[in-house]
Amino acid sequence: MSKPPGRDRKRGAVMKNLDFGLDARVIRTYYICQLTIRNSFKPSPMSRRWALSVAVSNPDSGLNSTVRSDAVATRLRIVAAAERLFAERGIDGVSLQQINRAAGQRNRSAVQYHFGNKEGVIHAILDKHTAGIERRRHELLDEIEASGKLELRRLAEALVIPLAEKLDDPDGGIAFLRVNAQLIGHPDFPLLELHAQRVNRGADRLHRLTARACPDLPMELWMSRWLALGGLLFHGMADYAQLTERNGGAALNIPRSVFVSNMVDCAVAVMEVPQSPETDAELERSRRPDEETPHV
Repeated sequence: MSKPPGRDRKRGAVMKNLDFGLDARVIRTYYICQLTIRNSFKPSPMSRRWALSVAVSNPDSGLNSTVRSDAVATRLRIVAAAERLFAERGIDGVSLQQINRAAGQRNRSAVQYHFGNKEGVIHAILDKHTAGIERRRHELLDEIEASGKLELRRLAEALVIPLAEKLDDPDGGIAFLRVNAQLIGHPDFPLLELHAQRVNRGADRLHRLTARACPDLPMELWMSRWLALGGLLFHGMADYAQLTERNGGAALNIPRSVFVSNMVDCAVAVMEVPQSPETDAELERSRRPDEETPHV
């Protein structure tokens, strides 16, 4: 049976690529990606996020062609433009076309091609910064576990410091904090659901250690306090950054080190404050299956 002439040309192209150092798995992945793009007008944001994270975190993965580097550079420009616009105008106040123009893309569908939709762009912004935060948090948690002392303040430092260091990150760090503050309670892009879709081992590890450090705190209250901490940290840091920018580097005369240390104090206070008799009564009432919890 004769082979279609096109197949030999494709095989020749593959062999030519092999001569330039690309292994067979990379080439196979490339062809699968091309088929996916042809068969879907709007590629999955998750697949785009995967491709971006692999390319950025592993530049020696074998995809060292000009096409790959150009695609990664385009995605990074789009992400940088998006996080800046979201921080300045609000997530709901920015369209994909505005992101496209701010990123200098002549192709009007560039954002949709690389990220699918606005949620895909938001995921990419979170992915861009979360990896560094996770690494720093693991470093701090390693030090805590090596010391053999599970102190709540040091755990609070592992929560606060990796986020506070974003205040000094010139590559969109402050924008990242502002975007997260907007996502808290957002009707379309709720922060908890967005973070639940990614693997945050540092955050999971911190949660487990904090639960061990607060053994007498009921689970319902522990979870409620973590929810409160998210709003406290992201809104507090975003507001501090905004005041700093508007006042020439001084936010209400609060030095950066004082602000960060006080945020750690606030986190400790939220986790270790004793629950009131009123809260104990409500908790006991909520656990009775035969009674309805009154709505406030």
